[in-house]
Amino acid sequence: MTSVLDWRAEFAVLDALPPDATPTEKAKRGHRLEKILHAMLDDAGLSPRLSYRPEGEEIDGSFVIAGRTMLLEAKWTAEPQPASALYQFTGKISGKLVGTVGLFVSMSGVSPDAIDALIAGKQLNLILMDGDDLRAIARDDITIHAAIRAKLRVAAETGAAFFAVGAGAPRRRAEDTREVVLVEGRIDEHILSAVIRSWGTRAERQSVVPVGGPSNFGPTAEALLPHSVTVPKFVVVADGDQTGVKARIQRDLADRAIKAKVVIVEPGLESALGILEPGTEQRRRRELRVLDDQVILSRIQYSLETGRVPAQVNELFSLLGIRVPWT
Repeated sequence: MTSVLDWRAEFAVLDALPPDATPTEKAKRGHRLEKILHAMLDDAGLSPRLSYRPEGEEIDGSFVIAGRTMLLEAKWTAEPQPASALYQFTGKISGKLVGTVGLFVSMSGVSPDAIDALIAGKQLNLILMDGDDLRAIARDDITIHAAIRAKLRVAAETGAAFFAVGAGAPRRRAEDTREVVLVEGRIDEHILSAVIRSWGTRAERQSVVPVGGPSNFGPTAEALLPHSVTVPKFVVVADGDQTGVKARIQRDLADRAIKAKVVIVEPGLESALGILEPGTEQRRRRELRVLDDQVILSRIQYSLETGRVPAQVNELFSLLGIRVPWT
């Protein structure tokens, strides 16, 4: 079935809304996201239903895929959604038919602690989709049907609530990728991909994949293994803002029989590389998303030349075969 709404054109307009847009414009964008998703799902023949109100709650919508009815929650906010938003949606799902699963769409993603909380929970009943996933669907890089099926399979097989099918997913054939660099978020992927493209000596064999949070490194690595003809070399790059994070990541990887080199960058990749001052990352998140490669590289180069980077950065660059040109 073809929807009357040109959802791709509508999505492009709303996605280009400037940061200084009025609160009214931003609120309208959030409301329009539901209609865009409805049209997207309708075009794919997934029988969507717009928001409805069971007694005592509100659900943004539902759709049917492979004979399974899934509930839908959609958010378009400036900041990543907190764990509380996921808990609320999980509660709505739990009150329905046993086996019901939800799709939580957040254009700005969810906070790392939210994904960690989901994975630590007793039962996973939702999958996550972010803005880059939707952009990939709008570009026809992947269909909404294929994206949801991939996320459902990964969640069922590994327990990963988030699996990137957008910009962060490996773009080349799996057998051509010999080294997979797992990072926490989309911004980390944006930064490290720029570095590898420009300064990497093994760029053609490397792929950078965001996992969403520290607890999702193991499940994501496990999910990528079946798509590789040979076992890739995994490198995990995590923020150093949690006590014992390296030991937890290593333990989870070992439990899944996955070998990986884990590098902890303190306090985080964007600060350690000198792209942003420590403590400003959350406030300047949108700026980070739109920085072009040359701005990123020039800030990193300046930090390296002035000796402002921690030892972990040199370790990471050496591990990834990155050679920085000196001015």
